[in-house]
Amino acid sequence: MSTLENPQFVEGKHDNKNEDNGNKTPKFFDVEKPHQSPEFYEVHKHIENLLAFLASKMSQREVVDSLRSKIENSLVLDGVEADIEYGKLSSVQNEDSNRFVESLSKDTDLPEDERVNNKEDISTHIENSEKLKLLKHKILEFYEKADEKTKEKLESVRKTVERVMLETNAFIIYTFLQNNDPSHSAEQNDLDEDAIKYKLDTLLALEPSIVTSSVIPGSKQELPKGKMSVVLSGGDLNSVKSVGASSETNTVSNSLDIYKVIADKNYRAYNEILVTNPQLFGFVLNVNVDENGGVYDFKTSVKEDAIRFKSDFERTMEFAKNRGLPQLVMTPDRRMFSFVSISDDGVVNIGEEITPELIAKSRTNMSKEKRKELAESLV
Repeated sequence: MSTLENPQFVEGKHDNKNEDNGNKTPKFFDVEKPHQSPEFYEVHKHIENLLAFLASKMSQREVVDSLRSKIENSLVLDGVEADIEYGKLSSVQNEDSNRFVESLSKDTDLPEDERVNNKEDISTHIENSEKLKLLKHKILEFYEKADEKTKEKLESVRKTVERVMLETNAFIIYTFLQNNDPSHSAEQNDLDEDAIKYKLDTLLALEPSIVTSSVIPGSKQELPKGKMSVVLSGGDLNSVKSVGASSETNTVSNSLDIYKVIADKNYRAYNEILVTNPQLFGFVLNVNVDENGGVYDFKTSVKEDAIRFKSDFERTMEFAKNRGLPQLVMTPDRRMFSFVSISDDGVVNIGEEITPELIAKSRTNMSKEKRKELAESLV
């Protein structure tokens, strides 16, 4: 046997038969148990490398079309078998999402034919995403009816945002990091806001991987600094990284350990949760609470500042509304409410309280048509 890149098989030498003892039974490399043969592993590895090489040469169209076929076939599966297949397919779907986002971050001055191809590929990608959600909801429904022993085997669906919110009573939050430097000009602040809006559209359209954090209502748990955020309604949790009392980080990836980390109600610095294929429930602005329990966004005696603060708040909420996202506010103790209005002096009028359970059981998702429209605007 030669190198891995170019395995050779010698003609005329019947290595697959044991002729010394007269036994003509076919063998693989003259080994009774082929999985114990070094040659077997070498050929197997060569085949794996070859398949990986061929996959890397596939066009994006071939990738999304292949995934579409696999997802459609998986929709007939049930139970644990469907759960295993969902885990594999959601991973591939997320890789496609990240690939599209990476290509968008590069030079967008593409020839028209490439722009058309990108739009067609993204359209198929979104179709795959919607079908994959059907498979996930099918498994979630199966999970609800399954016995405890069967539930333990459904690792993929137990790591969905929906299940984790129900099990831990925690919000999964993605915070838009913002430069809060007061020396920034109004023009620079507008640029920061434009970047956030572009990021939001990208999340809604393509659902790429993001790093989020969890908070439990009624706690003082920290989040990354930033006034704007979104709360998730779906997606898959890949891993959770938390900081312990000794400032040592600990990363877990199985569902049981993920639940334990997120369900901890104690005060902590923000944790980091890698979520793939995230779906957004609503847009959130952080607000304050005064000594009387009143909710407010700002307090100032300068009329010009009050006009500007209110205008900024309403403009941001209007953008979320135009994207079909519920407009929400979150208090320092991590309770969440629907936003109704804001007065001239910064008092925020709130509606119903939003809970993790309410979000987990909702089926609020941006329509497929709206996702396509947003995605095409990004290309």
